[in-house]
Amino acid sequence: MAEWREIEDHTADSGIEVWADNLKELLLEASSAFYQLSTPDFTDVGSNITHEVIIEEEDEEFLLHSFLNECLYLLDSKHFIAHTWMKPKIIATPDSYVLSCTLQGGTFVAGQHESGMEIKAITWHQLVCMKADEGWYAMVIFDI
Repeated sequence: MAEWREIEDHTADSGIEVWADNLKELLLEASSAFYQLSTPDFTDVGSNITHEVIIEEEDEEFLLHSFLNECLYLLDSKHFIAHTWMKPKIIATPDSYVLSCTLQGGTFVAGQHESGMEIKAITWHQLVCMKADEGWYAMVIFDI
């Protein structure tokens, strides 16, 4: 079972810790946390838009960082909020990890949807994504 909690001990930053049974659940829960921090009613934006995401990176930390950066890009440029992740798949090779999924959601409209924190960047500061004793663990700090 995946879960997350917000870390609030940074001045101009906020962060999350995420736990999950596997890497795929960890990435999806981290992106869910990102969207929930951006707008608390993130499931209320509709389901009329989808975005295909394919990301290839050399390791788990780069994959997590790139995936959250893609979510931030979609939010900033298209006002897109995802709440459903369809056909998520991770392929691990000796040299890389490939994440593919379809993000489903809708358009965030200021005044119509509740605003949360404005996340400006996904930082590398204290970024962790690792297999732990019982599943997977990640910590991500957001510049707000």
